[in-house]
Amino acid sequence: MQIIRFLLSNSPAIIAGGYGLKCIVFMHATIPVHERYTPLYSFHFVEVKGTAALLSGLGYIGLAVFTALSCGFPPDEDRSWTWRVARVVLRWGSLLGGFFAWQAVYKIRS
Repeated sequence: MQIIRFLLSNSPAIIAGGYGLKCIVFMHATIPVHERYTPLYSFHFVEVKGTAALLSGLGYIGLAVFTALSCGFPPDEDRSWTWRVARVVLRWGSLLGGFFAWQAVYKIRS
């Protein structure tokens, strides 16, 4: 029962991390892109290869780490404050790192 609960609570992170690893290994990825003349909150997917695929894979892995730390079980209350601060830095740093990797993909692509 614990394994099923773990898989269900971390399934978004597992999917995003698995796709990120696939992007890095096969050097082929698909990224969401907002083009200039599309409606405000819409996007479509564009295929990238090579270095752009590597960076997009790192972006997906950063998103997976953020999701795992956000959706998973929080640390116990008796953990030290250094553990809590390190977890916060890793959580939000992975999200920012993922966004910076995707921004680098957009710069390479254009």
